Amino acid sequence: MLQAFKHLSPRRKNVRLAVLGVMLPTPGEWDDVPQLTKDLHLEDTVIIVPPVIHAEVPNILSACDILCAPKLDMAVNRASIPIKVIEYLSMGLPTVTTTVGELNRIVTDRVNGFMAKPGDVEDLEAVLEEIILNPEHSQEVGRRGR
Repeated sequence: MLQAFKHLSPRRKNVRLAVLGVMLPTPGEWDDVPQLTKDLHLEDTVIIVPPVIHAEVPNILSACDILCAPKLDMAVNRASIPIKVIEYLSMGLPTVTTTVGELNRIVTDRVNGFMAKPGDVEDLEAVLEEIILNPEHSQEVGRRGR
């Protein structure tokens, strides 16, 4: 996600990325988002939101224009439907996820959400840019996700 945003942000100066629920990394389990943000020189355009109680999540999500939950093609992701994606869709905002596992059962690309290829930074970047460049269509897709 951060790498896709790094490529997108020079062309879209008014775009910011909020990363919600960042915790300290565990080696081998997930990225060190604060460090990666620094390494990619994105400190001025990425907002790192610390973990909040679940009841506060909708308030934070409603302040966003696009919701994004890219999943990598890994066994754990193929075997489940992340609740996060369902929560994002319920917000009625354009939601991006990836074509991993059972997500294809709840998201139909460009009908009720947007799908990117897992692990493909350029595809994720292209999907995000499409949403930004076509706000009316993207908002309609978001409403249908609800």
